[in-house]
Amino acid sequence: MLWHWKQGGDIYNVTKQWLYRDNRHGDMDCFDRPANEKKAQSYYQTLYSAANVNSHFVEDGTYLKLREMSVFYNVTGNFFQKAGIPFIKGLKIGAMGRNVLTFSNYSGFDPEVSAGSDLTNYAMDIYNYPNFRTLTFSLELTF
Repeated sequence: MLWHWKQGGDIYNVTKQWLYRDNRHGDMDCFDRPANEKKAQSYYQTLYSAANVNSHFVEDGTYLKLREMSVFYNVTGNFFQKAGIPFIKGLKIGAMGRNVLTFSNYSGFDPEVSAGSDLTNYAMDIYNYPNFRTLTFSLELTF
């Protein structure tokens, strides 16, 4: 396993801000709330000044990621001898995953964001694609 931990740093969540501005964020959904708890449509836009840069959309960038993980299992030739398949000397099966888990209090998809393609720039989430999760499986036969 390969774990990656980042402590601290701020992320400006422009995605959340623009969703507030455009009345599309999940926080604005009042369907299942009692009538006395429902907010007006412009409540969030006005309260958080969704059209202007402000500190409400700055979030903690701390995260812990399971970056890579692999598990393999070997079946020896003795198993195949007893099973009546003497021409197989061994079998190795495995699974590998990348970006398997992310633990964070960040409200966006992935706290590993940047403005542009350079990760050394300030962290700004502007509808960025999250890191892809990939799973790979392998099967290796030895004759």
